[in-house]
Amino acid sequence: MTTFIQTEEQQKKDFKYSVMDGVFWTIMTYLGAVFLTPYLLSLGANSFQIGLTTYVPTLIASIICFFSYDFLKYFNSKRSFVVFFVIIQATLWIPLAFVYFFATGSTAVWFVLIIYFLISIIGTIPGPVYGDWIGKVFKIKEIGLYNARRNIICNLVTILPLFFAGSILDAASHSNTLFIFTIIFIFAGIFRFISAMSLNKMSITETKEEIKHETHQSKGLMLNAFRDEIKNNKNYVYFFVVVLFYYFSLYVTAPYNRFYLLEIAKLSYTQYISIEIVAILGVILTLFYWGTAVDKFGATRVLKATIFFLPLYPLTLILFSKNFYVLISLVFIDAVLTAGLGIALTSYLYQNIRKNLIAHMTFLTLFQSIALTLGALSAAGINYLLTKNLGSETRALFWVFIIGIGLRFISAILSQGLKDNNPEKTNVLKEIIVFKPIIYGGGKLMQIWGEKQKEITHNVGQRTKKIQLHLKKTTKQIKGDFSLTAKKFGKELNDTTEEIIHTTKKAIKRTKKFLDKKDDF
Repeated sequence: MTTFIQTEEQQKKDFKYSVMDGVFWTIMTYLGAVFLTPYLLSLGANSFQIGLTTYVPTLIASIICFFSYDFLKYFNSKRSFVVFFVIIQATLWIPLAFVYFFATGSTAVWFVLIIYFLISIIGTIPGPVYGDWIGKVFKIKEIGLYNARRNIICNLVTILPLFFAGSILDAASHSNTLFIFTIIFIFAGIFRFISAMSLNKMSITETKEEIKHETHQSKGLMLNAFRDEIKNNKNYVYFFVVVLFYYFSLYVTAPYNRFYLLEIAKLSYTQYISIEIVAILGVILTLFYWGTAVDKFGATRVLKATIFFLPLYPLTLILFSKNFYVLISLVFIDAVLTAGLGIALTSYLYQNIRKNLIAHMTFLTLFQSIALTLGALSAAGINYLLTKNLGSETRALFWVFIIGIGLRFISAILSQGLKDNNPEKTNVLKEIIVFKPIIYGGGKLMQIWGEKQKEITHNVGQRTKKIQLHLKKTTKQIKGDFSLTAKKFGKELNDTTEEIIHTTKKAIKRTKKFLDKKDDF
């Protein structure tokens, strides 16, 4: 039984450091994920090699996650376990940044891929333990809003470094591009180090003895806990099926999204980064709505509503990739809906599976990794065969995207079979159609901005009053000290004057006496 008891003040402190971790982790992730594709392309990578980055590390890491408890027992807490792997991940960005200095061509591409695989794998290993730790640090009933608030801040902060890096790359010549990539990836490592420092300041939720008990007990019970849930909870089984098909359909096209934008749509770096930033803004603008909706209506209902729009992104790419303004508008809408889907998937286990979270997260990670790998490999095979038969990878990818769109529609239909036991009758799909997430989210952000402005004004006023009181007190003290010093100086001056007068009188008397004696002589 855990001995962890948390005060409100402690939770505020934990949220602050959780946000700091999230901010620097998000910057690292975006700098890595967004700029890795153009980096590999500049080194001569092909679409298959770029696709590998989206599923190979996830699959390997999900298998390693089974040994989380074997690793965890050597640590004093779940916090130290997570921080250890974060530091290793941060360090690995340094060799990735300098690959092109000692390798060229295909060798350089494979070096980058191997190091990036390690970065991704090391970052994924503590995932289940991190999820269980965060579930104890924050209140489960507010987990949706917690995820929303954290993600808003994290995504907002990433916009400037992304735009700055993209603009520099666009302005640079080809010879300088690789050097700029080196700087970008070094900063990715630095930001992850700062993330580790923030995590290390959060609460420890268990003792070393509790870790030993939990790892000893859970190692043998992970499979049993998962198996029992599968046997007794048919809705959970169906959720598993929906999630697996979702990831399979998602990764039929996902490995080629950035390749398509850069190599087929021929977007500039600035346009490419602009699309990423617009997607971030779509997430930021609506996360408050999704967080509130997940807590109020339940993760299941939000999942069922948002997954209907899953085919939008690949459809946008193949129809509007040549019209930048239409493309960017539809990417924004897709980001709004994907934000809701992401929060619903993240919150489902917290809301529906209250115990043995590490076990369930480990198995979910493994199976979703297998699903997305199968999806990506199927797409790679189809792309290879169609390119060979059609003589053009552009035409081949068109049909890959068409297949992916069809599979996403099937995933959306399957999701409607999930049971929703929430008593609220609100139709989330209808709210999406009337742009409620954007209106609510935008209004909430404006409200928070206004409250923040008032808070800042109040704090400035309070500090001004404190400064005025301090100055008044200091002035009074100075006046008092000056008056006291003046009195002391006056007394000393008066005493000195009296002493001088007394000494002078004595000298006059002695002189007079001396002169009288001289006259007698």
